[in-house]
Amino acid sequence: MAGDATENTCHGRLVSRDLRSGLRASLCDLRYRADTRVEIETPPSLYIGIVVGETAAPVTVDHCGDVEIRPFCPVLMTFGDPARCVGHHRAGVRCASVGVTVTRDHLEAMAETYGDDVFAVLPAMVSDAPSVRHLPPSSRALAAALDMLNCPYEGALSRLHFEACTLALLADIGSQLLPARTSAARRLAPADIERVHAARRILDESLADPPTLAVLARQLGTNITTLSAHFRAVFGETIRVCVRRQRLELAQTLLRTQAQPVSQIGYRVGFGNPGAFATAYRRHFGYPPSAEPRYTR
Repeated sequence: MAGDATENTCHGRLVSRDLRSGLRASLCDLRYRADTRVEIETPPSLYIGIVVGETAAPVTVDHCGDVEIRPFCPVLMTFGDPARCVGHHRAGVRCASVGVTVTRDHLEAMAETYGDDVFAVLPAMVSDAPSVRHLPPSSRALAAALDMLNCPYEGALSRLHFEACTLALLADIGSQLLPARTSAARRLAPADIERVHAARRILDESLADPPTLAVLARQLGTNITTLSAHFRAVFGETIRVCVRRQRLELAQTLLRTQAQPVSQIGYRVGFGNPGAFATAYRRHFGYPPSAEPRYTR
């Protein structure tokens, strides 16, 4: 992808590299001096993007209209034909993001090399009509994006690090797209699996204040016992454990990317008091939130 922003409209870093035939990655860490419109032309491809920051610019995509970009949540855009994307950036706002563009040919090569279901499905998506899909926050995907933005190397090592982060990001996105493979999940009807994924989407979008199990089950037309059992069969963990893990992983990302106090970040992800947040964080990661490397830019 290539944009039309210039040094006169923004300052910071913009890096874009062809890593392999059909695989291109980019990062930007820019602050715009004035309200700026950025127009991007993309070839037929799969685009994976992650915004690492508290705000994201609105994006308009050909044939898809206005697309909501959620900070920290990977977004997948598939284009069967060349398409135009337009972003609108406000003056003074920092834009920090990582993007990976993969062509159909490269996806087919990955499918042949790795023989995995996800890489067999993705090439077909590139031939379809344009589509947009949001994934929930992932600590591994975000870690890869942050490592790419904060590269400690120079020269040839910098390029190697850039490619390693890109492949780590692709691996994590692939793991999120893989269908459930547990023996318990295979026994579920397609409608039951779709209901569980709907539950996961609802929870992902309301981590700080999720609905109770009773409300969630009623919203999805089932009961607590069935929903809980099916959720565990598909995702390998209970709803409560899933929500707690997602909250803590989001908190880790906020600690690494935002300059807010630790207590405020705990409140943002749904913990009622700093003590409970610190205890849960230490249990999950093995150290307190105050020991997390903080945002310094």
